[in-house]
Amino acid sequence: MESVSYRKSFYIAVAIIVVLLSLFIGKNNAYLDLQQTNNTITKSRDKMGREIVEQKQQVTNLKLALKQNLIEKEDWMKNIKSQVKIKQVTQIKEVFIPFHDTIERMVYVDSNSHDTSVYIKTPVRVSYADSFNYFGGRVLANGFALDSMGSLNKLRITITEKKQGLFKKPIPVVQVVSDNPKSEITDMQNVVIQEKKPFFQRYFFGVGLGAVLAILLI
Repeated sequence: MESVSYRKSFYIAVAIIVVLLSLFIGKNNAYLDLQQTNNTITKSRDKMGREIVEQKQQVTNLKLALKQNLIEKEDWMKNIKSQVKIKQVTQIKEVFIPFHDTIERMVYVDSNSHDTSVYIKTPVRVSYADSFNYFGGRVLANGFALDSMGSLNKLRITITEKKQGLFKKPIPVVQVVSDNPKSEITDMQNVVIQEKKPFFQRYFFGVGLGAVLAILLI
């Protein structure tokens, strides 16, 4: 009888240790996810000229994210699931904008050097536009007056898992696709909020509790 009682006590102690280990492992895993995050971004362009940027998900809980200033929380926000910060620059390199034939011109040729100078009557309206960018202004006698400028873009942000091939675990990533070919994403930071489950909802706790109950019913 004492031997049976001893075995029960032993099994109960083992089950309790399993439950405690599940709590410890769950706590440490959440910490490791935050510390081991790689913030490196990878860039590429597809056949359409769209920029594709990927970054591994930075998984943590809301308390740590706020403490480390990883997210910006407004007063109206509730139950934040994720947040992505993107830095982007649009650069239009040298573009030739010809004057229209209606522009009044005066050509001067130096009789000695035969150098030719062309003068135009100001103000002159100039403008540029492509599928995503535009600007316009006037050439004046003393400078250039820019009166309109804009850049259109569409960003697609996807929080997903990237396949790594057969029998390989997929990697959780955040992917951003930028449509404007003259825009470049220079930096990105993402945070995915994942709160820890209560200890009584964890797998090992259920296993340990089930073992304890089974032993008590024997």
